[in-house]
Amino acid sequence: MDYEAELGFFVSQSLPMGKTIAADEAKDYIFGFVVLNDWSARDVQFTEMIPLGPFNGKGFATSISPWVTTLDALEGARCAPSGLDLRGGGSTLAPHLRHGDENPTWNLEFEVSVFRPRYNATQALLSTRSNLRDIRWSPGQMLAHLASSGCGLRTGDLVGTGTVSSPNDSPSSRTLGCLFELSEAGRHPAATRGEETLTFLEDGDEVVISVWAPDRELGLGTLRGQLLGVPEE
Repeated sequence: MDYEAELGFFVSQSLPMGKTIAADEAKDYIFGFVVLNDWSARDVQFTEMIPLGPFNGKGFATSISPWVTTLDALEGARCAPSGLDLRGGGSTLAPHLRHGDENPTWNLEFEVSVFRPRYNATQALLSTRSNLRDIRWSPGQMLAHLASSGCGLRTGDLVGTGTVSSPNDSPSSRTLGCLFELSEAGRHPAATRGEETLTFLEDGDEVVISVWAPDRELGLGTLRGQLLGVPEE
């Protein structure tokens, strides 16, 4: 089992089937953000990948944080992406994905901790930090691309960004948002403390994901989830 630290966003208004939007228009269709954990059954996913691609392994479960933080509340966290040109000036980006806005994303810091109570209930076995501004596509681009097929949008639809990871990951400073990336697909432990190793989640492990705006002026909430074993009959 694995976690994926993501940002989720709720659609604020409907878009009729057959209609499309541009990336800069998408913010008018986003009500607000939640912290999202896309629990992933990697063993199932690995058996599906060739030739089918991920299916049941990615439909295991999804958790979200207790409240929605609106875009108005996060106006001060808007920013340019780090090192990526999401505006598509002279690039091969499709027109609906090109941003004219100089601050099309948000400076939101993710903190993930994995606890293994049998090892230590208060000291994390693994801690990582990443930022939304580091991912390849902005939420606006994601929503615009989803709508580009003409599928329409409905008020209340929930969209996940995918795993939020940042560059420059190292053993002393982990910046990747899931164990699949941290362990290089299970080839080595993502973390080791004493005799305890963490490659993928085990029964009893708890995952805690928190997201903050700059300088911790505003928190999007803390999302906790614990992996429980199959109950005995």
